[in-house]
Order: sequence, then C-alpha cells, then structure tokens
Amino acid sequence: MILRRLRSRRIRRAGTAHLQAGRWAQAEELLSKAVELDPDDVWSANNRATALIKLGRFTDALEVACAATEHRGDLPEPHESAGLALLSLRRWEEAAAAYGRAVACAPDRPEAYQRWGIALSQLGRWDEARVAWERAVELDPTDDTSREQLELAHAQLDRLQAAWSAERAVVAEGPTEAAREPLPGGGLFSFRGMRQRLLRAAGTAHLRAGRWAAAAARLERAGALDPGDVWCANNLATALIKLGRCEEALEVARAAASLRPDLAEPHESVGLALLTLRRWEEAARAYGRAIECADDRHDSHQRLGIACSQLGRWEEARAAWERAVEIAPDDHTSREQLHLARGQVDTWQREKSTPPPASPRADVPVCVPSAPMGGPQDDLMAESRWEEALAACHEAIAARPEASGAHEQLGVALMKLERWDEALIVARRATECCRDHGGLHLRLGILLARCECWEEAAEACRQAVALTPRAVDAHRHLAQAAYHLGFWEEVEAACAATLELAPNDPDATPLLRAARIRRRNQGAGRSPTASAPPPGSVRKALAARRERFWSVANLGRDPLRVESWLQGMVCGADGSPPPDAEPAVRPARLLFVLDNDYGELTTLMYLLLGQELVGSTTLLLPERLFANNAAALPGRTHRYDTLADIMDRVEREQPEVVFLCSAYLMTIHELLTLEELEELVGFLRARRCRIVTTDPFLGVLSQGDVRSLVVFDISDAAVDLYEAVKDRQEERLRAHLTRCEEILRGAHHLYPTFCDLAAEETRTTDARNVSFFNSRLLRPDADDDPERRPHWLFILSQADYEAQVLVEGLAFIDLVADRIVDALAARRHPILIGPRELIDALGDRLPTAEGVDLLHYCPFRQLVALSLSAEYAFYWNVLSHSILIRLFNGQPIVVFDKGHLIRNITAVHERVVKWYYQGWEMPFTDQKTAMTLESVAGSCRSFGEEAERLQRRFARAPSPADMIDDLVGRASEERPC
Repeated sequence: MILRRLRSRRIRRAGTAHLQAGRWAQAEELLSKAVELDPDDVWSANNRATALIKLGRFTDALEVACAATEHRGDLPEPHESAGLALLSLRRWEEAAAAYGRAVACAPDRPEAYQRWGIALSQLGRWDEARVAWERAVELDPTDDTSREQLELAHAQLDRLQAAWSAERAVVAEGPTEAAREPLPGGGLFSFRGMRQRLLRAAGTAHLRAGRWAAAAARLERAGALDPGDVWCANNLATALIKLGRCEEALEVARAAASLRPDLAEPHESVGLALLTLRRWEEAARAYGRAIECADDRHDSHQRLGIACSQLGRWEEARAAWERAVEIAPDDHTSREQLHLARGQVDTWQREKSTPPPASPRADVPVCVPSAPMGGPQDDLMAESRWEEALAACHEAIAARPEASGAHEQLGVALMKLERWDEALIVARRATECCRDHGGLHLRLGILLARCECWEEAAEACRQAVALTPRAVDAHRHLAQAAYHLGFWEEVEAACAATLELAPNDPDATPLLRAARIRRRNQGAGRSPTASAPPPGSVRKALAARRERFWSVANLGRDPLRVESWLQGMVCGADGSPPPDAEPAVRPARLLFVLDNDYGELTTLMYLLLGQELVGSTTLLLPERLFANNAAALPGRTHRYDTLADIMDRVEREQPEVVFLCSAYLMTIHELLTLEELEELVGFLRARRCRIVTTDPFLGVLSQGDVRSLVVFDISDAAVDLYEAVKDRQEERLRAHLTRCEEILRGAHHLYPTFCDLAAEETRTTDARNVSFFNSRLLRPDADDDPERRPHWLFILSQADYEAQVLVEGLAFIDLVADRIVDALAARRHPILIGPRELIDALGDRLPTAEGVDLLHYCPFRQLVALSLSAEYAFYWNVLSHSILIRLFNGQPIVVFDKGHLIRNITAVHERVVKWYYQGWEMPFTDQKTAMTLESVAGSCRSFGEEAERLQRRFARAPSPADMIDDLVGRASEERPC
C-alpha cells in the first residue's frame, strides 16, 4: 500500500508538471493513473479535474471534482474545481452553491469570490454578485477583472433600482407583505425581499423592452421568492404569452387572479391567454370578470368583443366595442371592429325577418347567432372531458338546432377526440346552418386542409376572412391553403395581413419568403414545387445536406477541379515541395507560429502555395486551429500550447525566419501574455532569427498615439449595458496595444498586398514593411460546365456576426435569410459559411433547404475553391482574407459592412483602401435591400472597370521567394526603428 502511494505521488508530480506547462492531455492521463493507484489522494483528483476542464470534458471533470469533495469537504480547492466545471456547463445555480462552499472553507481566496460573482450575476442576483466581487477586489486590489465586474454590478443595480422606482410610479400597488419581512435588527426590508423586488423590476424592464425570455427568467425567480406578489405573477403571465407558452401563462394568471380577484389585470391576463389558445367562451367570461373589477379599461372591452365575435354573439361584441370606442375614441382598431359588428347585426336582423330561400336543404334552419348555451358542455369542455361534452353538445343541438355555439363546441369536441370525418361533416353542416359565423368557416377550412382538399379549404378560409377580417388565424390558414394551390400572390397578401395583425407570427414570415421564391421561379419559367415543409424539417434537411456537401452532384465540377489544383501546390505527405514548385535561390528555414485567427492561416497559404519554400517550412498551430488543420502542411504541422513549446521548436528547427501571425493577436487572444511575447522576441533575437509579424492594424499603431485610435463602436441599444465598463475596456486595450507596438516595433511587418504609400504619408516604421504577390494563385481558366448551377458565396466570421447583432439585433438573422432567399429566387445556389449560432437560427427561418448550403466550418482548400468558383462572393468585412484571392483573379465581390476591426479602429480604413484595394474605394451594398441578378451586377460594375488595374498593381509586390531572399539578406540582428 505504501509503495502504491509513493508511486502515485511520483506520477502526480509528473502530471502536475504537465498541467503547469499547459499539456492538458498528458497531465490528465498521468493524473488518472495517480488516482487509480491512490483513490484517496484528493490533490491528484483535483488536478485531474482541472486538466479535464482544460480539455473541455466538463461532465467528467464535475464527477471527479465531486468525488474529491466527498473525501475532503473541508478543502476549498475541490469545491472550486466543481464550481468551474459547473460554470463551464452553464449550470449557474449549482455553480453558485459550489463556490459558496469554497469560500466557506477558505474566505481568503479571491478567485473563488470572482467566479462566485459570475454565477450569481448569470442568475440575476446582482446584489449578491456585487458583494462577492467587492470581496474579490478587497483580497486582490490588482485584479482588473474583478474591478470591472464590480462596476458592472453597480451599474446593473442602479438601473434595476430606477426600473423599480418607475414601476412603482405606474403601479400603485406596493410590495406585498411577504416582501416586507423585517430584519432581525428591525430593518424594513429583508435581503430576500430586496432581491425579489430587484428581480421583479429587472423582469418588468425587460418586458417593456420586448425581451420576453429575459423577462420570464427573472420574473420566475422573483415569483419563487414571493409567491404572493400578484404583480410579479401578472407580468410573468404576459411574458409567457409573448413567448407562446400560453398554457403556462394561463396557469400563472389564474393563480394571480385567485390571489387578488378584485384586480382587473390578472383577469385580463387570463383572458389574453385564453384568446391566444382560441378558447373563446372562457376568454369572454374572463374579460367579463375583468370589466366587473374595472369598467374603464379599453383593452378589456376590445378583447371581450373579439371573443364574442368568434362565438357569433355579435350584439354583445357590438356593445363591447362601443364601450371600447367610448373609452378610447382615437383607437382605430376598435372603430373598425365596431363597424364590422354593426354590419353583422344588420345582416342578422334582415335574415331574421326574411324567409329562407328555397333550396335542396330547406329543412336546415337559418342560423340566428345566440347567447351562450350555458349548458353542461361548457364546464365539461373546460375540464377536457370530451366524450361527455360530445353527448352534451348533441343534446344542446337537438334542443336548439340554430345555436351556433353548440355546433362549434361539437366540432371542437370531435377534433379533440380525433374523429376527423365526423368533425368535417359537423363543420359542413354548421356553416350551412350558420352562414355568417367566421369561426365555423375557419374550422371547416382547417379540417378540409387536413384532408388535403385544398380548393375547398381555401374557399372556406376566404369566407372566414370576409366575415372576420381581424382574425389572425383566418389569414394564416388562407395563406397555407393558397400556398398548396400555387396561388403565390394570394399567399403574399394573406401573409402580409397576418403579419399586420400579429407581427411576431412564427409561420407567416417563412411562408411569405417561400411564396416569393416560387413566384419568381414561376416567372422565370421554372416549375414550382407546391409543398409546404413541416416544422423543423428545414433544419434537418440542411444538416443532411452538409453530410454530402462536397460532391459534383451538389456543386458541379468546377469547385472540385479547383480544389485538386490547390492540392497540387501543397507539399507531399513527406513534406517535400510540389513537383512544379517555383524555385528559390536558397530555400530558407521558415517557422510560422499562428494565432487562433483563421485568416492568418489563409495569409500563410497565400505565401507558400506552389513555392519551393514549402519544403523548408514548419507550422505551429494552437489547439483551436490544429483540431481542423493538422494536415495544412502534411508532415510539417505541429501543435503548441505554451511559450515553452515554441522555444523548443525553435531550438529543434533552427529557423532563419520566424513568422508570428499575428503577434498582436496572440496576446489579445491570451495565447501569450505581454511578458511572454517580450521574452519570445528577445529569445529569437538572441538566436539571430529574422522576426516577422503579420499586422491586422496595417501599421497605424506606429503612426501616432494609440489612445486616439482605439474607440469602441457599439450600438445605442448596447450603450446602457456597457457604459460602466466601456471606457475602462478601451483604456485597457489602448495600453495593451501600446505595449505590443513597443515590443514589435523592430520586427518586420508582413502584408499580403503591395504597400502603396505616397512619400508624404511614409513613416520611419514603414521601412520594416514587407509584402509579396504569389502568381501561382492565379487559377487556370474554368472549363465550360453547362449543367453547373452558379453559386453565390456568403462569408461571415464570428466577430463580424457579433458586431452585426449588436447593431441590428436579432433582426440581422432575418436579413441574412432574406439575402439567401434572394439568391434562390435568382436561380442561384446560396452557400453561407458562418458561426454555428447563425446557422442554427437560419434553419428555423428559411422556407426551404432545397438548393441551400449552410456551413459552420470549411477547410482551407475547399474555402478557396468555393471562392474562386463562385459567381459572386458576399462579405460583412472589408478585411476578410478570402477577398484577396478573388481580387487577384479579377473576380467581383459584394461588401455589406466595413467589419468589426474598422468599427473599433477607424484609422485603419484609409490604409485598407490603399493597400488591400490598391486605391479603389469599394462601394458598400445595403444588406436591407432585396437583391436580384441585375442589382448585384450593377453593384459590381465599378469593380469590373477597375479589375485589370488592380491586378497590375497587386503584381508590383515581389514574389514569395524574392521576399524571403531579401529578408535573409538583411542585417542579421533586428533593431528598433
């Protein structure tokens, strides 16, 4: 046993050394063996949990950490490891509990308080988060992160207090007695009560701003803290209705109404939930109770009228809308509804006094809309006792055949019992009996649609729309029936009416897009496919398309031919250069160390493709890039995790030139600290290596004061949230970039285009600039492929997606969906490469997956092949690296936005124009405007006029081999300019 423990400790020390060096996989393997040898060794288990977290295996880490806490629950470290795993799994409540236990064990650990605050803030418990971060700052005054988080907590609490004050000014009812729980010391409010009110205020503020999910989350927590708060419950019901969770909303609203039956608002929420669920009879009763509590509320009367009209009780609807107009004379909706009700009542009076016309069905009485039956079927249906309700409806109809409400209830009961044939017979009979009841015509249309009798279904829905023009369901179901018939203009009109009445309707927007595609395709002589996809099928179909994306059947021959051409310019499996590589005078030993940014890999490949240099090049990639690009240079691509890994590779390879791509980003993305970057630069200079960095800032950081260059460009909507920390973050980035610039000032700066500077604009630091032009990137002429369907390529990075969402909100996703639909309508094949979050959201917004490909990752050669074979390529960033290969080949681009970098460092834009675009001021295309073949061609017209000139100007840069020869021939020691 003693020997096992000694061996376990030796292995633990080795595993811990790997852990400290950042070699997570090796550390986890050794520490796992240590735990196996000595299951009671809590330190081996804790360190293993840390390694598992670093590897992204959070569930395994949680299991190991929890086991460690069982052995030594008095130690803070295992609780902290469990908390970190739970944070990574976004299990905020459990993470907060774990860090609470950690600080109870050791109240002097700042990191535990800092992460405890993160978990609490995610739960909306800002007051507790503030306390935790205050303690973290107290323990470690140098921790800028905790200070920023503390500022954010103070700002959030200030806004919540303001929201609470505003809410109390609007709602006369103050906090409930449960919230006014006295403190032991005699204080007015308890900590629990304060937290409850803050959560309620936050939820109410989110509700007013239209952020339904955020509102519901906070109001649910507030309700759990004080179940007696009727206003919290009422607001929660409203948020749930907005989210489409109407059954839950109904339950919450009824609970609120039971707490305060004398208040109108909870009864109104009950009524709104029932209206949304199309339970008209119950909705009418709920609004009746609301009006009994307060007769002067316009919405109650207006919605009571809607419920009564759906029941065919037009006299009651007219009375309700008359009262609504009396309360709010300027409300046009109520006036239109009142006009409709008066017309319906007049029609009823005429039909009542006129004998029914002779017809083959003279035995069927003409319907007289009646008052509610008030029979047993009402309660039975409310309790979902459908068989008993069915029998009661038959009895009611036998007693009063002309009662529209009984016919409607009978149809509902049959549908609930899934007796569709009988329900259809009843619906036909009911509409013949009650010709002026819009709800019955709509139900008939729904049943006919279920039987795929589309012509009859459309006609029934048209009748429903004519009788109840404000009924959202009538317009929606008409659109669906017309879609199946291929009546695209009618679909568009019905969808437009649906969206006018219900702007957030989830079905109308995709159907409208689909109709536009079909109509445009039909106008172009293409056969439409008239079948509406079921919910969720588009996302599944898009995922299935990704499995077979790279194929001739999907893309045609050209992209695959280009990929094969690119493959021939990469080194072989043994690392040797390609057979026809462009020779170098003396191939230098090159080492490329890349950041996480995918664009830097693109720059590297632009430099090496087709060059003999590739055979003497070694590539180091961080974990994120290595996972998908381990074969970027076959046999010559390696992974690095720490500074020591880079130094070891330098000692092994003895490179003459080391490229840090980009050294500026390595520190921003936390692959290296500023101190490590400075150490690395000194290490390379001591070994007389030429140091080259790529520069996303195009040299402007050396032109003047960095402080005047960095200004965060955020939308007005986000200013309030980030105002408290924006200035501090800007200051931190300015200081960081200033230090980066000082460290890298003497390094050569590599650019993939000719650095075109006028004499008066040149700075002394511009002497360090090096650039290249690789003529091997000019693709061979494409062969004619008459069967090929041209594709449009859309490229959007994660950073640019986040920037667009900050400016446009989630409406940006709809803009992207619209542009994809435009491509389909132009009979083109849209291909989007973008973040996974966007891809998933588009799957729920696109009307079809046919002819659409959405990719969240694309290997380099396939990306370039798609770019070079695309008819047009569309970007949201003027600095996107894949733009260049199209410009080199004289192919047009469409740019929607300047991109995230120029939004924050605007001074870069001038050099983008002069270097990236060689003096051509590219036009921006409005992403909110629909695109056609003609409009896209028009936006690219100026490029067509400049293409040859741009190609000539790009070619002024030296070849890759000449550029490297020049670097090697320069002074052996780098000196600051």
